[in-house]
Amino acid sequence: MCIAIALTAVRLGANIANHTEVLELNKQTLDDKLVLSGAIVKDRMTGRSHLQTICFMCKLLSLN
Repeated sequence: MCIAIALTAVRLGANIANHTEVLELNKQTLDDKLVLSGAIVKDRMTGRSHLQTICFMCKLLSLN
């Protein structure tokens, strides 16, 4: 069932990741609110780290 949910999410435009670790959350100010804009993630299989932009299909997540 979990694989079916992941495949449905991909079919609807989501990005999925497995064997990853969030190292840092990137935040920015938008309309005087602190919002989540991305994350630096580490691929636990290769050891490489990179910035992953987060795109929400809803209102931005407020961190205030």
